[in-house]
Amino acid sequence: MNHTPPKALLPASQTLKREREWTAEPASSEDAWREDVSCKAVNRAYLKTKNGPFYSAVLYNVKADGTLKAHQEIRVMESLVYEKYSFSAKWQRYSRADVSTVEEQGPVWNSCKLLPQQKNATPQIIRYSAVWRHFPYRAISEIWISSEDGRVLSIRRHFPDDRWMLPFPISLVIFSYDPARSAPP
Repeated sequence: MNHTPPKALLPASQTLKREREWTAEPASSEDAWREDVSCKAVNRAYLKTKNGPFYSAVLYNVKADGTLKAHQEIRVMESLVYEKYSFSAKWQRYSRADVSTVEEQGPVWNSCKLLPQQKNATPQIIRYSAVWRHFPYRAISEIWISSEDGRVLSIRRHFPDDRWMLPFPISLVIFSYDPARSAPP
């Protein structure tokens, strides 16, 4: 698990405000099954990443002091996914699932806002804040997208209160598009 976050990611991952801006209920039942229009760029990047031919990702626990501890690594190659948790030496293999930006309970990304460019940041990084949903979980998120190829570089999620999807409240996923890192273990 040798993924290194781009330098522009570390300061922002430590400074994202703890917003509580949950989206309002949809105006109509039809709206609940559509993408949030404010999240068009995030949705496109998410689909481009998840439906690409290959990628790898490491999910980190962001500790209170800002340090990262690897929790899970995944490698995606064509129709297969390989997954390993940091506490295990064994890789699991399964078929790659279809990805959508709208799930059974509504859109995955909500209330997206383009964030200002960070000082000393690489110019080809675009940042958004958003509310990420995967029923029954919600998280305040920050998404880094490459302006060069439109793929997701990193996603930071802060799970409020005790409704954590993971065994820790703040996670950071760093994606890599290096074919060597996506190869089967």
